Amino acid sequence: MLRATLILTLAVAFVSGGTHFAALADAPRGSQKYESVVNEESGFMLRVDVDKPGRVYDEGEAMTVSITAERDCYVYLLYYDAGDNASCLFPNKIQKDNHIKGKTPVRIPAEGSGFEIRTAAPFGEESLHVVATLEPTDLFTDRPLTKNTVTRLSVKDVSKAMEIVESKGDRGVWAEARVKITTRKAPPERPRVGDTGQVRDGESKPRRLGVLVGISDYKDESIPKLAVSHQDAERMARSLAQKGGLDHVTLLTNEKATKEAIRRAIFEGLANESKPGDTVFIYFSGHGGRTPDTNGDETDKLDEFLVPYDGKMGDIESMILDDTFARWVQELDGRKVCVVLDNCYSGGASKGMKGIARPVVDGPEKVDFFDGELMRAKDLGQADIMVLAASKPDQLAWEMPTGEGSVLTYYLIKSLDEPKADTNGDGRLSMAEAFQFSKESIEAYVRETFSAEQNPLIVDNAHDSIYLRP
Repeated sequence: MLRATLILTLAVAFVSGGTHFAALADAPRGSQKYESVVNEESGFMLRVDVDKPGRVYDEGEAMTVSITAERDCYVYLLYYDAGDNASCLFPNKIQKDNHIKGKTPVRIPAEGSGFEIRTAAPFGEESLHVVATLEPTDLFTDRPLTKNTVTRLSVKDVSKAMEIVESKGDRGVWAEARVKITTRKAPPERPRVGDTGQVRDGESKPRRLGVLVGISDYKDESIPKLAVSHQDAERMARSLAQKGGLDHVTLLTNEKATKEAIRRAIFEGLANESKPGDTVFIYFSGHGGRTPDTNGDETDKLDEFLVPYDGKMGDIESMILDDTFARWVQELDGRKVCVVLDNCYSGGASKGMKGIARPVVDGPEKVDFFDGELMRAKDLGQADIMVLAASKPDQLAWEMPTGEGSVLTYYLIKSLDEPKADTNGDGRLSMAEAFQFSKESIEAYVRETFSAEQNPLIVDNAHDSIYLRP
């Protein structure tokens, strides 16, 4: 729990809340009484963070929260504590105006504001949830939020506010983001791990987790079948578990790789099982495509998508749009995230071609899927994300006719066993090293086998190296 203390008057108010979000059907802990909202189709990005990278606060420690939005908007910051209470932290008595400027971080409490937020019992897992609208919207019509430093909220208050948000027909005009924190009564001395600030009893190092998806056979018979994508995911999962040091692997292939199953594995599973400082891998082998931009946030006027097992040709809502994927990855803020995409967005109609959209004549030298969202997230402060893509947007990604796998996946796995891939000789294999080792071999193989070009690409926004083999 957090206490908001007025430094000048020494008056104390209790900040309240709960840890549950109704949008997570399988929330592992916390109260079920507070409803909240998740928007996976927003037209702008929003980020909330705290001043400790590990997001763990001992009793008596002060916490500051920062909110950054991509556009000018009107913001509410809600807090859910370990004691099943809810409160509004912003706006408040001192920071009365909840209109914030785009790409300008707002700190709560404001520097020099005269009050602090400090940790107190009850302790446990807690959440901060920020909701923003492009137009002024009064979410708490019956609660005067600017009379106190914090305002206690009832279940009815929260439910009504969420109904107001969701009543907006256009999901592009509002956004939300959240961050989990841990509060605790710490012993006098506690060992710390790395520089993340994250402390775990009984653990000596951060964990490594992965979600691996491979789809060769689709429910919609009009979507061309692939030969080895499901085997790609199986082989990659086995290699990462045996040689990549993964502590936990979720494998989804063919009929198990529905849109909802992939969402749950990433947005709920990885988010709940991992903590700040951990490394997570998201791997996808299968079809990709592109469609006209759905919410106006793409500079090229195109949204890219991944095709899940139950994706339907011509039904964009059944696909995994890059905007939606970006919101899933946002839930992993604070982790090192590596995304590997063995698919393409160019048209492929024959065996071995992994794409269901028309080719782009002048494809840019960039990773197309999630690339724009990745850069926008970086602008808001979410870094430590790397994306490795099989090919340029105007190229096909190929499967080996020998059945040994998709070309990118085959050579990535091969790099795990190649001593020369470790170019700096430190005994570890970074994703950057694996990419450099694989790139030349991929290009040569595709050129010789298919008389075509496949140039893998990488976008590296990570502060430090992400290791394929630690």
